[in-house]
Amino acid sequence: MKMIKTICQMCYFYCGLHVYKRGDRIVKIEGDQDHPTNKGTICPKGIASQQLLSDTKRLTQPLLRVGPRGRGRWKEISWDEALDIIGERLGKIRERYGPQFISFHRGQAPGWDTALDYVERLMNALGSPNLFTHGHLCFTPRAIAHRATYGGVPEPDFDNAKCILLWGFNPAYTSLPNYARRVMEAKSKGAKLIVVDPRLTEMAAKADLWLRPLPGTDLALALGMAKVIVEERLYDSEFVRPDFDKIGRFSEASIP
Repeated sequence: MKMIKTICQMCYFYCGLHVYKRGDRIVKIEGDQDHPTNKGTICPKGIASQQLLSDTKRLTQPLLRVGPRGRGRWKEISWDEALDIIGERLGKIRERYGPQFISFHRGQAPGWDTALDYVERLMNALGSPNLFTHGHLCFTPRAIAHRATYGGVPEPDFDNAKCILLWGFNPAYTSLPNYARRVMEAKSKGAKLIVVDPRLTEMAAKADLWLRPLPGTDLALALGMAKVIVEERLYDSEFVRPDFDKIGRFSEASIP
C-alpha cells in the first residue's frame, strides 16, 4: 500500500491529506498531522472525497440528450464532439444576440479556485462581463466591510483569543477541521465563547453565553451592542478618531 501526501479541495481551507492506495484504488484517507490547516483532523467531505474517483455513477464521458427534455435519454459522445457543440451554440448566441447574452455562474464545486482563471479567460474571449456567483449572499458583503474597516480580509485569531463571538455561524458544520477545532482548543485554554443563534447548534451547546434573538432582530442586538461600546468608550479611540477628522463633519466635541 502506497501513501501519497496531497490536499483536499472540497472547500477553500485545503486541508492536508494522506491518501493510501493499493494499485489504482484508494483504500483509505486520513488527515495530515503536519499540515497547518487541519493538523490531522478531517471532515466527512474529506473522507468521502475518494468517491470523486470511485463512485459507480461518476460521469467519465460527456452526455448528449437524444430525447425530449425530462425523459432522461442520453448518449455518450467524445470530448471533441462536446466542445464543438458548445462552441457552435455559444457562437450562434453571440452572433444573434451579442456576447452580453452569455453568462457563466460560478458555483462552489471542488477545485474552483484553480479553474477560475480559465473561466475568466473564456468570458473575456467571448466579450461577456457576465461571470457571477452567489458570493453576494455570503462572502462579498463580509469582504467589503472588512476592507473598508481594516484594508483587507482578516483571518480570525482564534488561537490567541480571550473571548470569541460566533454570530449565526456554526463552524462545526462548515469548518470542522479548522475553525471548530481552533475554537474548542481556545476554549480549553480559558477563552470565553459567546454564540448568537436562535438554534441550539453544536457551537451553542458549548457556549459560555448563548443568545437567542428572534429571527429578524439581529440588527437591534448589533445596534444595542454598538451603543454600549460608544457610551462606555470601549472602542480604540486612536483608530476611530482619524476617520472622524477626515470626514470633516464632526467637531472635536462630537467625538466620544
